[in-house]
Amino acid sequence: MTPTLTIQQLAEATDLSRTQIDQWISRGHFKPKNPAESGKARAFTVEDAVVLGALAELVRIGLTPSVASMHVHSVYAFTNDDALLVVSQGPDEMADGNGALYYDPANPATHGRIVRARDLAGIATDPKVRSMAVVNLSEVEKRVLKAAGAS
Repeated sequence: MTPTLTIQQLAEATDLSRTQIDQWISRGHFKPKNPAESGKARAFTVEDAVVLGALAELVRIGLTPSVASMHVHSVYAFTNDDALLVVSQGPDEMADGNGALYYDPANPATHGRIVRARDLAGIATDPKVRSMAVVNLSEVEKRVLKAAGAS
């Protein structure tokens, strides 16, 4: 059976308050897999908790919840390496509808991707990457499993 977490366990695993979790759900920043049922406490999946943990980490380092939530909707792990969520700014060029490249310094693009830990140096040294934030999803998952009592 797949472990589920209560909102209290979720709060402990992500170091967020229950109120903050409820606010992020109501504002659409965090969308749990299980629907809310009237009169019942919501059960959160481990994947929900890892997604919320990654969202919380990105917000702690300065991304807004609305920007951070765009990058954490789906998470996964690697068998033989840590999984890192990398949110970066760049490359500088963007394509318009006709495929022409342009640069808009007032609106730099960000994108998130999950990479193996061993691939991080290549991203960090890419001259087209202007800045980046990294969340170790494997560590977030360890905290979640500990809070769920499944470690």
